[in-house]
Amino acid sequence: MSFQPDGYYAWDLWFAHDGEKQHIYYLQASKEACGHDLHKRHNLSGVGHAVLKDANFVEVSREPVFSASTADNAWDNLSIWTGSIIKDPDSSKYLMFYTARRREDEPIWTPSEYQRPQNIGLAFSEDLIHWKRHPLSIDKPVIANPGKDNEMGFDGVAWRDPYLIKIGDWYYCLLAARLVPNQVHNIDDWDQGGAVVWLRSKDLYDWTDATPEVLVASRHFYEMEVPQLIPRIKNGELRYLLLFCCQRKGCSKERMKELPDAENLNGTYMMISDALPPDSTELPGFSQPAKLVAPSLYAGKVIDPSAEELLLYGFDIGLAEESACDGITSSRLPNAKL
Repeated sequence: MSFQPDGYYAWDLWFAHDGEKQHIYYLQASKEACGHDLHKRHNLSGVGHAVLKDANFVEVSREPVFSASTADNAWDNLSIWTGSIIKDPDSSKYLMFYTARRREDEPIWTPSEYQRPQNIGLAFSEDLIHWKRHPLSIDKPVIANPGKDNEMGFDGVAWRDPYLIKIGDWYYCLLAARLVPNQVHNIDDWDQGGAVVWLRSKDLYDWTDATPEVLVASRHFYEMEVPQLIPRIKNGELRYLLLFCCQRKGCSKERMKELPDAENLNGTYMMISDALPPDSTELPGFSQPAKLVAPSLYAGKVIDPSAEELLLYGFDIGLAEESACDGITSSRLPNAKL
């Protein structure tokens, strides 16, 4: 099964379920507007919407259901990037946390390319079809990029790909970030420092006092994009699967030296956490190196984290370079049974 909306590139995706239908949202950009150059899609992206019917994608609308702001100097007026949807149990509204950038911000050099700083916004919907910016997020991000000058060592650019999960009484937001070389997190070089961070909130709306904490700081990758955290219990132990994606160019010299070439390709990677008691509400440590579980399938996410067999959805990016954007596809997640 593969899905490619006619005339559009389609890539990073996220999910929501309304009790009857499985909804899939994805980044899309017109091939014509991109001049049929897939590398130009990132500044022209909006959110597409489909539903799964009999294991096939059915488009809800060819037009984007959520797009960048049209206001000058708005914090999210360039393009929309990856998001995550969670339902507010108190209001029954669906909340979409999304990544965006401001057109007027100057691009900053990162180890791979120039990028504008990223921030996280909030939209809401009553029906998963019609989306509006939340009042908290019209004038400013709901989770702002902390910038470069801070004790955590963040680079001030990467702050994207939110993933929302409830653990105990808290809502956690995972983000893809990047750390500059620093002693606190044992990052030695610029080709290292990929990180997954988390913040938490009691109510999904107030993140003002949430302090970013590092879940994983990697010496093996300079970026860990589109994270997803999945709890699994076996033999009385709780472990988490941490999924993320990286391109071959994002694998550090240290990883290239320590692991075979087949573990250093474009695709979706997985880390298995250290064990916790089954009733734990703490986040785990990750001491084992990441394994490449879906070569060339990028931004892979599990559609139903509670299923016994886990099914990944992602898009084809090519193995060694960003040479493809040829449709959303699925793959069984290997080694998911702990």
